[in-house]
Amino acid sequence: MPKRTSNTSKLLSGSPNARPSTTTDPVSKRPAPGLDRIAAKEWRRIREAFSASGRLTTLDESLLSLYCSSFSRWKRAEAKLLEQGDVLFVDVRDTHGKITHQKPIVNPMAKVAESAARQMHRAGEALGLSPASRIKQGVEFKSEEHREGISDFLKRAKTSEATSQLSNKA
Repeated sequence: MPKRTSNTSKLLSGSPNARPSTTTDPVSKRPAPGLDRIAAKEWRRIREAFSASGRLTTLDESLLSLYCSSFSRWKRAEAKLLEQGDVLFVDVRDTHGKITHQKPIVNPMAKVAESAARQMHRAGEALGLSPASRIKQGVEFKSEEHREGISDFLKRAKTSEATSQLSNKA
């Protein structure tokens, strides 16, 4: 599969496939209304992380809100799971209403946590919160440490120093 060409490279080369740049306002500093304290804190964390790149815009606010509310639901469900445990015991009653024994069941918060984690993952992928999704979106790293490819590594490995280190280990 051919390597994706960034829009910046397309613009510099004069390619007709380059997308025109559009300007939109960045995401609001204030969290969206309706988010609880945990979700609002996550909103500010994500906004701060993306503020330098300008990749999050007002068009992304509803998706960011979905991510943050899912994050909050996941955190609260995980806290309940830690408090209550993964297995709960419910009372089993006979026809007279007397407790005969206790039956183990899976804590319902496990399903809530799993569902929230799934929603959070989907929204996070769309926002570019994982390394894989950033690569798919064509985000380029600016630092030099991330620019080294396999060919650069192999060139360094062929130097006499690398060769001598390899022969010493063998």
